[in-house]
Amino acid sequence: MHIEDIRPGMCGIGKTVFHGTKIEDFNVEIIDIISGDQSSGEYILAQLNGGQLKKVGGISAGMSGSPVYVEDKLIGAISHTWELSEHNLCLITPIERMLTLLEFPKGTIGLDDNQDYERAIHDVPNDTDSLRLKSETEILKNVSLGQNFKKTKMNDIFSPITTSLFINGLSGRAFDNLSNDLMKINLRAIQGMNGLYQSKLDNIGEDEAFKAEPGAAIGIQLTRGDVNIGSIGTVTYRMGDKLLALGHPFMRRGESAFFLSSVYIYHSLPNIVMPFKIGTPIKLIGQVSQDRDAGIVGVLNTYPRIVPLKIQVEDLDTGRHYQMGIQMIDDDFLLEPFISNFTIQAIDNTVDRIGEGSAMIEIDINGAIQEHKIFRKNMYCSKNDIATETIMEIPEISDLITGNYFEKIDLNEISIRISLTREIKCGRIEEIKLNKETFASGSTLEAKIKIRTFREGLIEKKMIMQIPYLTDESEAVLVIRGGGIIDQFSEENSNEYSEKNPSTLKEAIKDISERTSNNELVAEIILYNHENTWGDEIMGVDSMNEEAGHLNVSRIDTGMVIEGFMEIPFRITP
Repeated sequence: MHIEDIRPGMCGIGKTVFHGTKIEDFNVEIIDIISGDQSSGEYILAQLNGGQLKKVGGISAGMSGSPVYVEDKLIGAISHTWELSEHNLCLITPIERMLTLLEFPKGTIGLDDNQDYERAIHDVPNDTDSLRLKSETEILKNVSLGQNFKKTKMNDIFSPITTSLFINGLSGRAFDNLSNDLMKINLRAIQGMNGLYQSKLDNIGEDEAFKAEPGAAIGIQLTRGDVNIGSIGTVTYRMGDKLLALGHPFMRRGESAFFLSSVYIYHSLPNIVMPFKIGTPIKLIGQVSQDRDAGIVGVLNTYPRIVPLKIQVEDLDTGRHYQMGIQMIDDDFLLEPFISNFTIQAIDNTVDRIGEGSAMIEIDINGAIQEHKIFRKNMYCSKNDIATETIMEIPEISDLITGNYFEKIDLNEISIRISLTREIKCGRIEEIKLNKETFASGSTLEAKIKIRTFREGLIEKKMIMQIPYLTDESEAVLVIRGGGIIDQFSEENSNEYSEKNPSTLKEAIKDISERTSNNELVAEIILYNHENTWGDEIMGVDSMNEEAGHLNVSRIDTGMVIEGFMEIPFRITP
Protein backbone atom coordinates (compact mmCIF):
# COMPACT_ATOMS: atom_id res chain seq x y z
CA MET A 1 0.00 0.00 0.00
CA HIS A 2 1.34 3.44 -0.92
CA ILE A 3 1.82 5.95 1.84
CA GLU A 4 -0.57 8.42 0.18
CA ASP A 5 -3.35 5.86 0.66
CA ILE A 6 -2.83 5.65 4.42
CA ARG A 7 -5.12 7.65 6.71
CA PRO A 8 -5.31 8.23 10.47
CA GLY A 9 -7.52 5.71 12.22
CA MET A 10 -6.72 2.82 9.92
CA CYS A 11 -6.01 -0.44 11.76
CA GLY A 12 -3.88 -3.39 10.86
CA ILE A 13 -1.57 -6.06 12.21
CA GLY A 14 2.14 -6.43 12.71
CA LYS A 15 4.20 -9.60 12.83
CA THR A 16 7.20 -10.48 14.97
CA VAL A 17 8.71 -13.24 17.15
CA PHE A 18 8.33 -13.00 20.92
CA HIS A 19 9.60 -16.48 21.78
CA GLY A 20 11.37 -19.22 19.88
CA THR A 21 10.85 -18.92 16.14
CA LYS A 22 7.05 -18.61 16.16
CA ILE A 23 5.74 -15.54 14.34
CA GLU A 24 2.87 -13.84 16.22
CA ASP A 25 0.51 -10.99 15.39
CA PHE A 26 -0.13 -7.77 17.28
CA ASN A 27 -2.46 -4.85 16.61
CA VAL A 28 -1.48 -1.61 14.91
CA GLU A 29 -3.44 1.66 14.75
CA ILE A 30 -2.33 4.44 12.40
CA ILE A 31 -2.14 7.83 14.09
CA ASP A 32 -0.77 10.02 11.32
CA ILE A 33 1.90 10.66 8.70
CA ILE A 34 4.84 12.80 9.79
CA SER A 35 7.94 14.07 8.08
CA GLY A 36 10.84 16.40 8.52
CA ASP A 37 12.22 18.65 5.82
CA GLN A 38 12.60 17.61 2.18
CA SER A 39 15.56 15.34 2.90
CA SER A 40 14.00 13.38 5.73
CA GLY A 41 11.22 11.47 4.00
CA GLU A 42 7.86 10.56 5.46
CA TYR A 43 7.14 8.13 8.28
CA ILE A 44 3.95 6.57 9.55
CA LEU A 45 3.19 7.26 13.20
CA ALA A 46 1.43 4.30 14.82
CA GLN A 47 0.37 2.84 18.15
CA LEU A 48 0.82 -0.84 18.89
CA ASN A 49 -1.12 -3.03 21.31
CA GLY A 50 -2.51 -6.49 21.88
CA GLY A 51 -0.93 -9.89 21.61
CA GLN A 52 2.28 -10.35 23.60
CA LEU A 53 3.23 -6.66 23.54
CA LYS A 54 1.82 -5.84 26.96
CA LYS A 55 3.50 -8.85 28.59
CA VAL A 56 6.94 -7.88 27.31
CA GLY A 57 6.58 -4.18 28.10
CA GLY A 58 5.88 -2.86 24.60
CA ILE A 59 8.10 -2.41 21.58
CA SER A 60 11.37 -4.28 22.05
CA ALA A 61 14.84 -3.87 20.60
CA GLY A 62 14.81 -6.60 18.00
CA MET A 63 11.43 -5.66 16.54
CA SER A 64 12.97 -3.41 13.90
CA GLY A 65 11.71 -4.58 10.54
CA SER A 66 8.50 -6.08 11.90
CA PRO A 67 6.13 -5.83 8.92
CA VAL A 68 2.85 -3.95 9.26
CA TYR A 69 -0.16 -4.80 7.12
CA VAL A 70 -3.26 -2.68 6.58
CA GLU A 71 -6.10 -4.19 4.58
CA ASP A 72 -3.79 -7.17 4.00
CA LYS A 73 -1.27 -4.94 2.21
CA LEU A 74 2.27 -4.33 3.43
CA ILE A 75 2.75 -0.67 4.37
CA GLY A 76 6.22 -0.80 5.91
CA ALA A 77 8.45 -1.80 8.81
CA ILE A 78 8.47 -0.76 12.45
CA SER A 79 11.74 1.10 12.71
CA HIS A 80 11.89 3.87 15.35
CA THR A 81 10.47 4.43 18.80
CA TRP A 82 10.67 6.72 21.78
CA GLU A 83 12.92 5.71 24.64
CA LEU A 84 11.83 6.22 28.26
CA SER A 85 8.17 6.11 27.25
CA GLU A 86 5.35 3.57 27.42
CA HIS A 87 6.95 1.85 24.42
CA ASN A 88 3.78 1.54 22.37
CA LEU A 89 4.33 4.42 19.92
CA CYS A 90 6.54 3.92 16.90
CA LEU A 91 7.42 5.12 13.44
CA ILE A 92 7.01 2.88 10.42
CA THR A 93 9.38 3.21 7.47
CA PRO A 94 7.20 3.04 4.34
CA ILE A 95 7.80 -0.01 2.17
CA GLU A 96 8.20 2.28 -0.86
CA ARG A 97 11.45 3.63 0.51
CA MET A 98 12.72 0.21 1.55
CA LEU A 99 12.14 -1.17 -1.95
CA THR A 100 14.60 1.36 -3.33
CA LEU A 101 17.35 -0.70 -1.67
CA LEU A 102 16.77 -3.29 -4.40
CA GLU A 103 17.45 -0.75 -7.13
CA PHE A 104 21.14 -0.13 -6.63
CA PRO A 105 23.23 -0.33 -9.81
CA LYS A 106 25.27 -3.23 -11.15
CA GLY A 107 27.83 -4.46 -8.69
CA THR A 108 25.39 -4.58 -5.79
CA ILE A 109 22.43 -6.83 -5.08
CA GLY A 110 19.38 -5.79 -7.15
CA LEU A 111 16.18 -7.00 -8.75
CA ASP A 112 16.26 -9.00 -11.96
CA ASP A 113 15.77 -6.99 -15.13
CA ASN A 114 12.45 -8.71 -15.84
CA GLN A 115 11.07 -8.14 -12.34
CA ASP A 116 7.58 -6.58 -12.24
CA TYR A 117 7.96 -3.19 -10.56
CA GLU A 118 4.26 -2.80 -9.71
CA ARG A 119 5.39 -1.42 -6.37
CA ALA A 120 8.11 0.71 -7.88
CA ILE A 121 8.83 4.02 -6.25
CA HIS A 122 7.99 7.38 -7.72
CA ASP A 123 9.57 10.66 -6.68
CA VAL A 124 11.58 9.03 -3.88
CA PRO A 125 15.34 9.80 -3.89
CA ASN A 126 17.71 6.84 -3.67
CA ASP A 127 19.72 8.38 -0.84
CA THR A 128 17.45 10.07 1.68
CA ASP A 129 19.11 11.41 4.81
CA SER A 130 16.24 10.09 6.94
CA LEU A 131 16.00 11.42 10.46
CA ARG A 132 19.44 12.98 10.88
CA LEU A 133 19.56 11.36 14.26
CA LYS A 134 22.91 12.72 15.39
CA SER A 135 22.50 16.39 16.11
CA GLU A 136 20.47 18.33 13.57
CA THR A 137 17.31 20.25 14.37
CA GLU A 138 14.22 19.81 12.22
CA ILE A 139 10.54 20.70 12.13
CA LEU A 140 8.17 17.76 12.26
CA LYS A 141 5.09 18.31 10.15
CA ASN A 142 1.75 16.59 10.55
CA VAL A 143 0.97 15.96 6.89
CA SER A 144 -2.72 15.18 7.34
CA LEU A 145 -3.52 18.25 9.41
CA GLY A 146 -0.86 20.61 8.08
CA GLN A 147 0.20 21.36 11.62
CA ASN A 148 3.79 22.07 12.63
CA PHE A 149 5.11 20.59 15.83
CA LYS A 150 7.60 22.65 17.82
CA LYS A 151 11.20 22.67 16.61
CA THR A 152 13.22 20.05 18.42
CA LYS A 153 16.20 17.75 18.09
CA MET A 154 15.18 14.48 16.48
CA ASN A 155 17.48 12.33 18.58
CA ASP A 156 15.74 13.66 21.71
CA ILE A 157 12.45 12.24 20.37
CA PHE A 158 12.94 8.92 18.67
CA SER A 159 15.70 6.62 17.56
CA PRO A 160 16.09 3.36 15.67
CA ILE A 161 14.75 0.43 17.65
CA THR A 162 17.84 -1.71 17.14
CA THR A 163 21.15 0.07 17.20
CA SER A 164 22.51 -2.26 19.88
CA LEU A 165 24.96 -5.11 19.50
CA PHE A 166 24.60 -8.12 21.74
CA ILE A 167 27.95 -9.66 22.62
CA ASN A 168 28.14 -13.25 23.81
CA GLY A 169 31.50 -14.75 24.72
CA LEU A 170 33.15 -11.61 26.09
CA SER A 171 33.00 -10.32 29.65
CA GLY A 172 34.79 -7.99 32.00
CA ARG A 173 37.44 -5.75 30.56
CA ALA A 174 37.40 -7.36 27.10
CA PHE A 175 33.72 -6.47 26.81
CA ASP A 176 34.29 -2.97 28.22
CA ASN A 177 37.20 -2.23 25.88
CA LEU A 178 35.34 -3.44 22.80
CA SER A 179 32.27 -1.45 23.85
CA ASN A 180 34.36 1.72 23.84
CA ASP A 181 35.70 0.90 20.37
CA LEU A 182 32.20 0.27 19.02
CA MET A 183 30.99 3.59 20.42
CA LYS A 184 33.29 5.28 17.89
CA ILE A 185 31.00 4.04 15.13
CA ASN A 186 27.81 4.75 17.07
CA LEU A 187 27.13 1.16 18.10
CA ARG A 188 26.00 0.40 21.63
CA ALA A 189 27.20 -2.90 23.05
CA ILE A 190 24.99 -4.91 25.37
CA GLN A 191 26.34 -7.78 27.44
CA GLY A 192 24.77 -10.99 26.21
CA MET A 193 24.01 -14.00 28.34
CA ASN A 194 27.14 -16.15 28.15
CA GLY A 195 26.59 -19.88 28.07
CA LEU A 196 23.67 -19.76 25.64
CA TYR A 197 23.51 -22.15 22.72
CA GLN A 198 26.31 -21.50 20.23
CA SER A 199 25.68 -22.45 16.63
CA LYS A 200 28.21 -24.68 14.90
CA LEU A 201 30.35 -22.83 12.39
CA ASP A 202 29.46 -25.28 9.63
CA ASN A 203 25.73 -25.06 10.35
CA ILE A 204 24.43 -23.05 7.39
CA GLY A 205 21.34 -22.67 5.23
CA GLU A 206 17.58 -22.49 5.73
CA ASP A 207 15.69 -25.56 6.90
CA GLU A 208 12.12 -26.55 7.71
CA ALA A 209 12.49 -25.33 11.30
CA PHE A 210 13.19 -21.78 10.15
CA LYS A 211 11.97 -19.91 7.13
CA ALA A 212 13.11 -16.34 6.55
CA GLU A 213 9.61 -15.00 5.99
CA PRO A 214 8.10 -11.65 7.00
CA GLY A 215 8.01 -11.43 10.80
CA ALA A 216 10.83 -13.94 11.35
CA ALA A 217 13.70 -13.02 13.66
CA ILE A 218 17.11 -12.62 12.04
CA GLY A 219 20.59 -11.77 13.26
CA ILE A 220 22.99 -9.36 11.60
CA GLN A 221 26.33 -10.64 12.85
CA LEU A 222 29.87 -9.30 12.89
CA THR A 223 31.35 -12.48 14.38
CA ARG A 224 30.18 -16.02 15.02
CA GLY A 225 31.59 -18.94 16.94
CA ASP A 226 33.02 -18.69 20.46
CA VAL A 227 32.28 -14.97 20.34
CA ASN A 228 28.97 -13.94 18.81
CA ILE A 229 28.48 -10.25 18.09
CA GLY A 230 25.37 -9.07 16.33
CA SER A 231 22.04 -7.36 16.39
CA ILE A 232 18.58 -8.88 16.27
CA GLY A 233 16.05 -7.67 13.72
CA THR A 234 12.98 -8.81 11.86
CA VAL A 235 12.29 -9.66 8.22
CA THR A 236 10.00 -7.13 6.54
CA TYR A 237 9.67 -8.49 3.01
CA ARG A 238 10.97 -11.40 0.99
CA MET A 239 11.30 -11.70 -2.77
CA GLY A 240 12.92 -14.95 -3.83
CA ASP A 241 16.30 -15.13 -2.12
CA LYS A 242 16.31 -11.45 -1.17
CA LEU A 243 15.10 -9.95 2.10
CA LEU A 244 14.35 -6.45 3.29
CA ALA A 245 14.64 -5.81 7.03
CA LEU A 246 15.06 -3.27 9.87
CA GLY A 247 13.69 -0.12 8.19
CA HIS A 248 16.75 1.78 9.39
CA PRO A 249 20.52 1.29 8.93
CA PHE A 250 22.57 -1.21 10.89
CA MET A 251 25.97 0.49 10.52
CA ARG A 252 25.15 2.43 7.34
CA ARG A 253 28.06 0.91 5.46
CA GLY A 254 26.32 0.96 2.09
CA GLU A 255 27.44 -2.07 0.12
CA SER A 256 28.37 -4.52 2.85
CA ALA A 257 29.00 -8.15 3.75
CA PHE A 258 27.66 -9.02 7.21
CA PHE A 259 26.61 -12.47 8.36
CA LEU A 260 22.85 -13.06 8.13
CA SER A 261 21.59 -15.67 10.59
CA SER A 262 18.39 -17.23 11.80
CA VAL A 263 17.72 -16.49 15.47
CA TYR A 264 16.02 -18.24 18.36
CA ILE A 265 14.35 -15.75 20.76
CA TYR A 266 14.44 -16.74 24.43
CA HIS A 267 12.46 -13.86 25.82
CA SER A 268 11.71 -10.16 25.53
CA LEU A 269 12.84 -8.46 28.72
CA PRO A 270 11.07 -5.35 30.04
CA ASN A 271 13.35 -2.35 30.53
CA ILE A 272 12.80 1.25 31.60
CA VAL A 273 14.71 2.65 28.61
CA MET A 274 13.45 0.09 26.10
CA PRO A 275 12.56 -3.61 26.34
CA PHE A 276 14.84 -5.91 24.36
CA LYS A 277 14.82 -9.42 22.97
CA ILE A 278 17.33 -11.99 24.15
CA GLY A 279 18.20 -14.49 21.47
CA THR A 280 20.98 -16.54 19.93
CA PRO A 281 21.94 -17.25 16.32
CA ILE A 282 20.92 -20.67 15.01
CA LYS A 283 22.26 -20.92 11.47
CA LEU A 284 24.10 -18.82 8.96
CA ILE A 285 21.53 -18.35 6.17
CA GLY A 286 23.14 -15.69 3.96
CA GLN A 287 24.70 -12.26 3.98
CA VAL A 288 23.65 -8.64 4.32
CA SER A 289 24.62 -7.00 1.03
CA GLN A 290 23.24 -3.48 1.52
CA ASP A 291 23.17 -1.40 4.72
CA ARG A 292 21.55 1.95 4.08
CA ASP A 293 19.23 4.55 5.51
CA ALA A 294 15.98 2.72 4.75
CA GLY A 295 17.13 -0.67 6.00
CA ILE A 296 19.17 -3.66 4.95
CA VAL A 297 19.09 -6.15 2.08
CA GLY A 298 19.76 -9.78 2.89
CA VAL A 299 20.65 -12.40 0.29
CA LEU A 300 19.98 -16.01 1.22
CA ASN A 301 22.39 -18.84 0.43
CA THR A 302 25.15 -16.36 -0.43
CA TYR A 303 27.80 -15.94 2.23
CA PRO A 304 30.25 -13.15 3.03
CA ARG A 305 34.01 -13.46 3.04
CA ILE A 306 35.05 -14.97 6.36
CA VAL A 307 38.23 -14.24 8.31
CA PRO A 308 38.86 -17.22 10.64
CA LEU A 309 40.62 -16.39 13.92
CA LYS A 310 42.05 -19.12 16.13
CA ILE A 311 43.55 -18.29 19.53
CA GLN A 312 45.36 -20.87 21.65
CA VAL A 313 46.62 -20.07 25.15
CA GLU A 314 48.62 -22.26 27.53
CA ASP A 315 49.23 -21.53 31.20
CA LEU A 316 52.68 -23.03 31.86
CA ASP A 317 52.11 -22.92 35.62
CA THR A 318 48.91 -24.97 35.72
CA GLY A 319 49.11 -26.80 32.40
CA ARG A 320 45.73 -25.42 31.45
CA HIS A 321 44.94 -24.92 27.76
CA TYR A 322 42.21 -22.76 26.24
CA GLN A 323 41.20 -22.29 22.63
CA MET A 324 38.83 -19.90 20.84
CA GLY A 325 37.57 -20.24 17.29
CA ILE A 326 35.84 -17.24 15.73
CA GLN A 327 34.68 -16.28 12.27
CA MET A 328 34.88 -12.52 11.65
CA ILE A 329 33.56 -10.36 8.84
CA ASP A 330 36.21 -8.75 6.65
CA ASP A 331 36.11 -5.20 8.03
CA ASP A 332 39.11 -2.88 8.26
CA PHE A 333 37.92 -0.84 11.23
CA LEU A 334 36.87 -3.80 13.35
CA LEU A 335 39.87 -6.06 12.70
CA GLU A 336 42.18 -4.65 15.39
CA PRO A 337 39.66 -4.24 18.24
CA PHE A 338 38.30 -7.73 17.53
CA ILE A 339 41.71 -9.44 17.57
CA SER A 340 43.00 -7.48 20.58
CA ASN A 341 39.96 -7.97 22.79
CA PHE A 342 39.35 -11.58 21.81
CA THR A 343 42.97 -12.31 22.73
CA ILE A 344 42.57 -10.57 26.09
CA GLN A 345 39.48 -12.68 26.75
CA ALA A 346 41.29 -15.90 25.83
CA ILE A 347 44.15 -15.06 28.22
CA ASP A 348 41.77 -14.11 31.04
CA ASN A 349 39.77 -17.32 30.53
CA THR A 350 42.97 -19.37 30.71
CA VAL A 351 44.73 -17.93 33.75
CA ASP A 352 41.62 -16.56 35.53
CA ARG A 353 43.53 -13.65 37.02
CA ILE A 354 44.87 -10.20 36.18
CA GLY A 355 48.45 -9.56 37.17
CA GLU A 356 52.14 -10.08 36.62
CA GLY A 357 53.80 -12.60 34.38
CA SER A 358 55.69 -13.35 31.19
CA ALA A 359 54.36 -14.51 27.85
CA MET A 360 55.54 -15.68 24.46
CA ILE A 361 53.20 -14.88 21.56
CA GLU A 362 53.25 -16.08 17.96
CA ILE A 363 51.04 -14.28 15.43
CA ASP A 364 50.67 -16.17 12.16
CA ILE A 365 48.66 -14.45 9.42
CA ASN A 366 48.06 -16.10 6.07
CA GLY A 367 46.92 -14.01 3.15
CA ALA A 368 45.33 -15.21 -0.07
CA ILE A 369 48.81 -15.21 -1.64
CA GLN A 370 52.07 -16.41 -0.10
CA GLU A 371 53.69 -12.96 -0.32
CA HIS A 372 51.10 -11.68 2.16
CA LYS A 373 52.08 -14.05 4.95
CA ILE A 374 53.00 -12.28 8.20
CA PHE A 375 54.67 -14.05 11.11
CA ARG A 376 55.73 -12.37 14.32
CA LYS A 377 57.09 -13.95 17.49
CA ASN A 378 57.84 -11.89 20.58
CA MET A 379 58.13 -12.11 24.35
CA TYR A 380 56.68 -9.81 26.99
CA CYS A 381 56.80 -9.41 30.74
CA SER A 382 54.83 -7.23 33.08
CA LYS A 383 54.73 -6.57 36.78
CA ASN A 384 51.10 -5.42 36.53
CA ASP A 385 49.11 -6.95 33.65
CA ILE A 386 50.69 -9.49 31.33
CA ALA A 387 47.57 -9.85 29.17
CA THR A 388 47.49 -6.24 27.98
CA GLU A 389 51.26 -6.27 27.50
CA THR A 390 51.09 -9.36 25.28
CA ILE A 391 48.87 -7.69 22.65
CA MET A 392 51.11 -4.63 22.22
CA GLU A 393 52.02 -5.33 18.57
CA ILE A 394 48.55 -6.34 17.36
CA PRO A 395 47.52 -2.74 16.50
CA GLU A 396 50.62 -2.23 14.36
CA ILE A 397 50.17 -5.53 12.53
CA SER A 398 46.48 -4.81 11.98
CA ASP A 399 47.32 -1.39 10.59
CA LEU A 400 49.75 -2.98 8.15
CA ILE A 401 46.93 -5.21 6.90
CA THR A 402 44.24 -2.56 6.65
CA GLY A 403 46.15 0.67 6.09
CA ASN A 404 49.22 -0.08 4.01
CA TYR A 405 49.67 2.06 0.88
CA PHE A 406 50.68 -0.77 -1.43
CA GLU A 407 48.24 -3.66 -1.78
CA LYS A 408 45.01 -4.98 -0.31
CA ILE A 409 45.64 -8.03 1.84
CA ASP A 410 42.88 -10.62 1.64
CA LEU A 411 43.04 -12.65 4.82
CA ASN A 412 42.64 -16.42 4.78
CA GLU A 413 43.39 -17.15 8.41
CA ILE A 414 44.77 -15.62 11.59
CA SER A 415 46.33 -17.86 14.22
CA ILE A 416 47.62 -16.67 17.61
CA ARG A 417 49.48 -18.93 20.03
CA ILE A 418 50.40 -17.78 23.53
CA SER A 419 52.22 -19.47 26.40
CA LEU A 420 52.53 -17.62 29.69
CA THR A 421 53.66 -17.96 33.26
CA ARG A 422 53.32 -15.96 36.44
CA GLU A 423 57.12 -15.75 36.68
CA ILE A 424 58.53 -12.36 35.70
CA LYS A 425 61.23 -13.20 33.18
CA CYS A 426 63.05 -9.96 32.57
CA GLY A 427 66.54 -8.63 32.95
CA ARG A 428 68.32 -5.28 32.96
CA ILE A 429 71.67 -4.58 31.29
CA GLU A 430 74.13 -3.44 33.97
CA GLU A 431 77.65 -3.70 32.59
CA ILE A 432 79.64 -4.24 29.38
CA LYS A 433 83.29 -5.36 29.29
CA LEU A 434 85.42 -5.71 26.17
CA ASN A 435 88.43 -8.03 25.90
CA LYS A 436 90.56 -5.00 24.81
CA GLU A 437 90.25 -1.27 24.11
CA THR A 438 91.74 -1.21 20.59
CA PHE A 439 90.94 -3.68 17.82
CA ALA A 440 92.60 -4.26 14.50
CA SER A 441 90.52 -3.92 11.37
CA GLY A 442 88.86 -7.26 10.58
CA SER A 443 89.64 -8.77 13.98
CA THR A 444 87.17 -10.24 16.49
CA LEU A 445 85.57 -8.33 19.34
CA GLU A 446 84.40 -10.15 22.43
CA ALA A 447 81.97 -8.49 24.83
CA LYS A 448 80.77 -9.77 28.19
CA ILE A 449 77.42 -8.34 29.27
CA LYS A 450 76.17 -8.58 32.84
CA ILE A 451 72.40 -8.72 33.19
CA ARG A 452 70.53 -8.37 36.45
CA THR A 453 67.55 -10.68 36.31
CA PHE A 454 64.37 -9.89 38.20
CA ARG A 455 65.11 -11.01 41.78
CA GLU A 456 67.36 -13.83 40.59
CA GLY A 457 70.78 -12.15 40.68
CA LEU A 458 73.33 -11.46 37.93
CA ILE A 459 73.98 -13.53 34.83
CA GLU A 460 76.57 -13.02 32.11
CA LYS A 461 76.15 -13.27 28.34
CA LYS A 462 79.00 -13.30 25.82
CA MET A 463 78.72 -11.85 22.33
CA ILE A 464 81.37 -12.08 19.60
CA MET A 465 81.44 -9.73 16.63
CA GLN A 466 83.77 -9.12 13.73
CA ILE A 467 85.34 -5.68 13.43
CA PRO A 468 84.72 -4.10 9.99
CA TYR A 469 87.61 -3.74 7.54
CA LEU A 470 88.76 -0.12 7.54
CA THR A 471 91.64 1.67 5.83
CA ASP A 472 91.77 4.52 8.35
CA GLU A 473 91.82 4.60 12.09
CA SER A 474 88.39 5.22 13.54
CA GLU A 475 86.60 5.73 16.82
CA ALA A 476 83.66 3.41 17.42
CA VAL A 477 81.10 2.50 20.01
CA LEU A 478 79.53 -0.83 20.81
CA VAL A 479 75.84 -0.47 21.57
CA ILE A 480 74.16 -3.20 23.63
CA ARG A 481 70.38 -3.10 24.04
CA GLY A 482 67.31 -5.19 24.48
CA GLY A 483 65.60 -6.15 21.23
CA GLY A 484 62.55 -4.05 22.06
CA ILE A 485 64.56 -0.96 22.96
CA ILE A 486 65.04 1.67 20.27
CA ASP A 487 68.67 2.66 19.85
CA GLN A 488 69.10 5.79 21.97
CA PHE A 489 71.48 7.27 19.44
CA SER A 490 68.97 6.67 16.65
CA GLU A 491 66.30 8.42 18.71
CA GLU A 492 68.44 11.49 19.23
CA ASN A 493 69.22 11.71 15.52
CA SER A 494 65.95 10.32 14.17
CA ASN A 495 65.37 13.17 11.73
CA GLU A 496 68.62 12.49 9.93
CA TYR A 497 69.41 8.85 10.41
CA SER A 498 66.11 7.01 10.83
CA GLU A 499 65.30 4.14 8.49
CA LYS A 500 63.39 5.00 5.36
CA ASN A 501 59.73 4.10 5.06
CA PRO A 502 59.26 0.78 3.23
CA SER A 503 58.77 1.18 -0.51
CA THR A 504 56.90 -2.09 -1.01
CA LEU A 505 54.49 -4.26 0.95
CA LYS A 506 57.13 -6.98 1.00
CA GLU A 507 59.52 -4.63 2.79
CA ALA A 508 56.84 -3.60 5.29
CA ILE A 509 56.02 -7.23 6.10
CA LYS A 510 59.72 -8.06 6.42
CA ASP A 511 60.25 -5.15 8.81
CA ILE A 512 57.65 -6.52 11.22
CA SER A 513 58.45 -10.20 10.81
CA GLU A 514 62.24 -9.91 11.13
CA ARG A 515 62.72 -7.09 13.60
CA THR A 516 64.42 -7.90 16.88
CA SER A 517 62.30 -9.32 19.69
CA ASN A 518 62.09 -8.20 23.31
CA ASN A 519 63.86 -11.36 24.50
CA GLU A 520 66.91 -10.75 22.32
CA LEU A 521 70.17 -9.10 23.33
CA VAL A 522 71.34 -6.94 20.43
CA ALA A 523 74.86 -5.71 19.81
CA GLU A 524 75.75 -3.18 17.12
CA ILE A 525 78.94 -1.39 16.19
CA ILE A 526 78.59 2.31 15.39
CA LEU A 527 81.46 4.17 13.69
CA TYR A 528 82.20 7.86 13.56
CA ASN A 529 84.97 9.99 12.09
CA HIS A 530 87.60 10.76 14.72
CA GLU A 531 87.84 14.34 13.45
CA ASN A 532 84.18 15.03 14.24
CA THR A 533 82.47 15.32 17.59
CA TRP A 534 79.87 12.82 18.75
CA GLY A 535 76.76 13.11 16.63
CA ASP A 536 78.51 14.36 13.43
CA GLU A 537 78.56 12.16 10.35
CA ILE A 538 77.82 8.98 12.20
CA MET A 539 77.76 5.87 10.08
CA GLY A 540 76.56 2.43 11.11
CA VAL A 541 78.56 -0.58 10.02
CA ASP A 542 75.54 -1.96 8.16
CA SER A 543 75.50 0.92 5.70
CA MET A 544 79.31 0.92 5.26
CA ASN A 545 79.40 -2.73 4.30
CA GLU A 546 76.04 -2.95 2.51
CA GLU A 547 77.56 -3.84 -0.85
CA ALA A 548 79.52 -6.72 0.67
CA GLY A 549 76.44 -7.92 2.54
CA HIS A 550 78.42 -7.79 5.80
CA LEU A 551 76.15 -7.21 8.83
CA ASN A 552 77.91 -6.13 12.03
CA VAL A 553 74.82 -6.61 14.18
CA SER A 554 74.61 -9.58 16.49
CA ARG A 555 71.53 -10.85 18.33
CA ILE A 556 71.04 -13.72 20.76
CA ASP A 557 67.96 -15.14 22.47
CA THR A 558 68.16 -14.79 26.25
CA GLY A 559 64.85 -16.40 27.25
CA MET A 560 63.82 -13.22 29.05
CA VAL A 561 62.75 -9.69 28.17
CA ILE A 562 65.86 -7.50 28.12
CA GLU A 563 65.53 -3.95 29.36
CA GLY A 564 67.99 -1.13 29.06
CA PHE A 565 70.61 0.31 26.76
CA MET A 566 74.36 0.67 27.26
CA GLU A 567 77.33 1.64 25.11
CA ILE A 568 81.09 1.37 25.37
CA PRO A 569 83.65 3.20 23.17
CA PHE A 570 86.66 1.56 21.52
CA ARG A 571 89.18 2.24 18.73
CA ILE A 572 89.73 0.50 15.41
CA THR A 573 93.16 0.55 13.72
CA PRO A 574 93.92 -0.38 10.08
